[in-house]
Amino acid sequence: MEAISAPAGWLADRAAQWRNEPGKFAAMALTASFLAALIAYPFLTLFVMSLQHPETGAWTISSYVRIFTEESFRDAFIRSIWLSLIVTFFSLILGIPMAFGVSRTRMPFRELVRSLTGIAFIIPSFIGAVGWIFLLGENQGDINRLVRWIVNPFLAEPIESGPFTVFSFWGLAFVLVLHFFPFVFYSVSASLDNMDPSYEEAGSMVGAGRLLTVLRITLPMAAPAIVSGAIMVFLETLAAFGAPQVIGVPARFHVLTTRIYNLFEPPPNFAMATALASPLIVITAGALWLQRRILSRRQYVTVGGKATAPAPMDIGRWRYVLSGFSMLVVFVSVGAPMYAIFATSVTEVWGRPLFTGLFPPAAGGFSLTHYEQLFDPALANCDLPGGYIVTEAICAVYNSMWLSAVAATLILLLAVVSAYIVERSGIDGRGALTGLIMMTFAFPSVALAVGLYVGYLRLEWLPVFGTMMMFILAYITRYIAFAFIFVRNTMKQVGPEMEEAGRMVGAGWTRTTWSISVPLLKSGLWIGWTLVFAVLLRELPLTIMLNVQGAQTMAVRILLFIEDGLLERAAAMCIIIIVASVGATWLVRRFAGKSVMEV
Repeated sequence: MEAISAPAGWLADRAAQWRNEPGKFAAMALTASFLAALIAYPFLTLFVMSLQHPETGAWTISSYVRIFTEESFRDAFIRSIWLSLIVTFFSLILGIPMAFGVSRTRMPFRELVRSLTGIAFIIPSFIGAVGWIFLLGENQGDINRLVRWIVNPFLAEPIESGPFTVFSFWGLAFVLVLHFFPFVFYSVSASLDNMDPSYEEAGSMVGAGRLLTVLRITLPMAAPAIVSGAIMVFLETLAAFGAPQVIGVPARFHVLTTRIYNLFEPPPNFAMATALASPLIVITAGALWLQRRILSRRQYVTVGGKATAPAPMDIGRWRYVLSGFSMLVVFVSVGAPMYAIFATSVTEVWGRPLFTGLFPPAAGGFSLTHYEQLFDPALANCDLPGGYIVTEAICAVYNSMWLSAVAATLILLLAVVSAYIVERSGIDGRGALTGLIMMTFAFPSVALAVGLYVGYLRLEWLPVFGTMMMFILAYITRYIAFAFIFVRNTMKQVGPEMEEAGRMVGAGWTRTTWSISVPLLKSGLWIGWTLVFAVLLRELPLTIMLNVQGAQTMAVRILLFIEDGLLERAAAMCIIIIVASVGATWLVRRFAGKSVMEV
């Protein structure tokens, strides 16, 4: 009888909870249902479409067969894997020594290195690619012109182009390494910052030298962080779109993401695009599972109960070598491309004379013409709400700002309710909701764009295809997990006692949430909103592949300027994104400190 009455008792208990707090459970049910539909639908659409013949609709695996039998698809797949492995390897070469120098030594300028590495972290790789085009463009690149200026007087036949070029496989790998090594740096530095120093002290007591201690104790203890950072670099490279589109396509080679984008050009081949997107999802899901398994292995835990921070390791004069190496990496990854972008944006003609280009009256010298052209009313050809006619650049800024603001707000609201369900509600199924939200990490932006495009195109009863709403839904789907993790971690730091006290004096769930929970979480929510806003501001793959008419954002406008050969205007638009991204991140660091970069 007890086995029979248990379900009845459970149902009665849940019914009583619904009656007592209908608003709470209605909000949770609506949020969970909305997220389930939003996340599961594009995934299922992508899977089903990849198994259908593009013309007859019959079930077939022909699209998957073509990936490995047709040279263009097979080459793109192999090139993507090879590129990801190369970028991961060199990111480890850069990130591990820098993290060790910053976290475990008295290396000069270590805090400056930590801060400037954050700039490389937040600036999109496609903007870095633009900077390196200005530096290593085969004909007009500043570095190439400098080299030719130096060596040509000594050559019988002066060289007219080169000798370097960024438009190559290795040029693309170089650019991506400079923008993805911070994943390794921050992962490893966070581990080293929190490492129990007793292990290294024990090594010193038995006579181990500094080098042996680092190789046999410090780095093995940081192994989970190293592997975690490496996996993130591998996945980010695999999913990268902007830099391969800017560098790889002009060099006449494709990776998976650019090949998928190519399949969207008329006439589109949705079956093949969905099939090509599937390996991205499978590899990403597998790598994230591996990362989770590695990080869950308890034998690697190195943070002891001590409150003492690890003492800096004395490495003698090698600290100056580490400092020089780190500052060189920071200069190459941040300083050089940012200088090139800024210099080009304030130069009348790209390819200015060396050493004089920024100073009038040299030909091609200092000029704000390209910023003026971005906002020149005479070039207005884009309609804004209210009947205003502005330039395409202003339109792009407007679209980026309001789309990012609206999407970030909705993402935070959904993340708050979802985190409350998981951390506070105690209801059944909250683990499934967590798994569903975290599944979006397995969706690279390009793969998600394919699923959303095809899915909403077929969803005739819900007319969101070709509207701004499709952008917002896409942004929510892609970044809800990012906000959920941040809000959940913030909620864990605020105990439930105040909420319980509010309910004890008769306050309902809605009043308790808005009068107690939200004010307590206000600082964390503001930081989370700012981070999401900054990420959305430079989003490129989703925006350009969903291709809503008249909905160009700043990132898309930069790509179109480059395709039209308007490189100076592209540079000016890049500066706007850089200022907005760095400004938003500065606000976060101002209120939350450096630890936010390590979450």
